[in-house]
Amino acid sequence: MNSHYWKRKALLIFVATFAFGFAGSFLLTRKGANTVRIVAIDSTPDTTVGDSIADTTSALGLDSTVASDSTIAVTEPPPVTTAATKPPKPTTPQPRSTPPLTTDGAFLSQPESPEPRQLNPDDQCASLSGTGAADICDLVSIGGRSYGWVFIGGGQGVDLLTGDPELPDVFTVGLRSGSIPTQKPRFVDVTGDGQPDIVLGWRGDDGGLDVDIVEIRNGSLVVTLHLHLVDGRLSAGGGSLDAWTGVPQEGDDPQNPSSYDKWSYTKQGGRWVATSERDDNPPTGQL
Repeated sequence: MNSHYWKRKALLIFVATFAFGFAGSFLLTRKGANTVRIVAIDSTPDTTVGDSIADTTSALGLDSTVASDSTIAVTEPPPVTTAATKPPKPTTPQPRSTPPLTTDGAFLSQPESPEPRQLNPDDQCASLSGTGAADICDLVSIGGRSYGWVFIGGGQGVDLLTGDPELPDVFTVGLRSGSIPTQKPRFVDVTGDGQPDIVLGWRGDDGGLDVDIVEIRNGSLVVTLHLHLVDGRLSAGGGSLDAWTGVPQEGDDPQNPSSYDKWSYTKQGGRWVATSERDDNPPTGQL
């Protein structure tokens, strides 16, 4: 056979014999962060595996190069960082205005002197106006006593009336305004005591709404709260009173704001208390 064939076979036999005769161990050492070096170490200190194999292959007439050590690059995956994310906290829109709790700016006031009015059943409104001319009026009975209001003819204003408990056809002007409300006064419970109160509102040319709340106390009519609302809305009755006032933002038309605050009123211990919250979707309102 070919002499080259026998030389290769002899080389393989020699390598196998050498491996069993000179048992070595492999030491794995880390090189850098991502490299492992594999170093072949022979048990005989003066002769390396590479040297012996090189000598043998040279004797057989073959070229062979065996490295005494080799380097294998091992790439480790980058560390996984898990960012702890928390859901955003819900935010409550904050109000920008403080609900008034006084009668400052009220449209209604007591007349300088009591003015009795005699009711004529044939012409109630005209007789109650005291001038013989009236546009509209209304009377209600509360707790066995009559109360009413009348718009004075010619746009002179509005009078709120209290009936005499002994003389049912006699009334006295309890409160008066020289300006006629935008709508009829409403008898509704806003204090939560189960008895009707009187709510009146005046809307200005600028869209502002002024509201007077009138309570009946021991037979007398008393203004207990006045509100001035920008582009105002009002919901009154059922023992509650809610009002919306505009809070113009930059670039808004002052008469048509894009944002509102809602004021919610209740009566506690004979006094008005109120809460305020932002509410940019006000209802149409009742006044």
